Amino acid sequence: MDEEKTEQATPRSRQRARERGQVAKSRELTGTFVLLIGFLTMFLIIGWWGQLATGMFRDFLGNLSVAAINQEGMPQLTLYALTIIFSFLWPIFLATAFAAILFNLIQTRGVASTEQIRPKLNNINPMNGLKRLFSTRGLVELVKAVLKIGLVGFTATMYIRSQLPDIIQAHTLDPTAYMPFFGTHALRLAMWLVAVLIILSILDFIYQNFQYEKDLMLTKTEAKEEYKQMEGDPLVKSRMRQRQRQIALTKMLREVPQADVVITNPTHVAVALKYEPDMPAPQVVAKGKGSIAERIVALAEEFDIHIHRDPPLARAIYQMVEVGGVIPYEFYVAIAEVLAYIYRTKRKYRKDRERLAAVT
Repeated sequence: MDEEKTEQATPRSRQRARERGQVAKSRELTGTFVLLIGFLTMFLIIGWWGQLATGMFRDFLGNLSVAAINQEGMPQLTLYALTIIFSFLWPIFLATAFAAILFNLIQTRGVASTEQIRPKLNNINPMNGLKRLFSTRGLVELVKAVLKIGLVGFTATMYIRSQLPDIIQAHTLDPTAYMPFFGTHALRLAMWLVAVLIILSILDFIYQNFQYEKDLMLTKTEAKEEYKQMEGDPLVKSRMRQRQRQIALTKMLREVPQADVVITNPTHVAVALKYEPDMPAPQVVAKGKGSIAERIVALAEEFDIHIHRDPPLARAIYQMVEVGGVIPYEFYVAIAEVLAYIYRTKRKYRKDRERLAAVT
């Protein structure tokens, strides 16, 4: 049984989809705006078309008496006709091609991929084609097509019906006014149709974004695999953190023999302090609880470092000062008394040893 897709897409899965050229895009929106640009281009060049048509008829009528309509003259006549057609249409071709590229780039945010045009056997499989045809997406496409045809037909019918009296009376116009009259109405009808198509295209764009997000959704298993690949295997990361903690602990314990005093609680908490004349205040070189505290105390005993039992002071320094930090101002007096006692004890010990050495 297939697992249901209930999880939102991860940044990594979105990036992979973009690399495959899978983006939210409405062909309807692009097609509608290309159509709009085509109509606007026609509107802008309609005067130029008139001049071109006038010149064409002048040339054609002026050479009518000498034109050779035979087998030898047909290639020349065909080339002339194609040149005229191209002269009329190249601005529209250029404008619509530019619009198609521009609107596609805007919708895809500059994504360019050849993945979508690569030949795939699944695309020519009749069964897959039937599945796509009778899928929810196929049904939506069918509804869109029927709705588009229906609305376009309804809009055209309503416009023609509203303008029918003027159209019926068009036969009374001067023949030179036929082209402007019907051209104006054709342009108005085209704008109404484009407006309807823009509304449909915006709705389609919203639907395509919804469908895109739905297609990108992951099953719980896929989401776990994605996050595992993004963040690394939790077991490996746990081992790495454990290794890092071990390295940090080893480095910290190496500093204990350099300490002047270890303040304990008595073994639940241990804080090793070091002080030198160039330091602003005594520095915490090691601290720990439980088994780490026991190791600090054991190292202090091994290297003959003074161990001072003061539970409140040990707990306070442990909570407030990190390893490598100096003690706060409020502990100066307490630590100074401890260090003063240690220095007096060490001086007395040295004098006793010197006196003993002198006697022997």
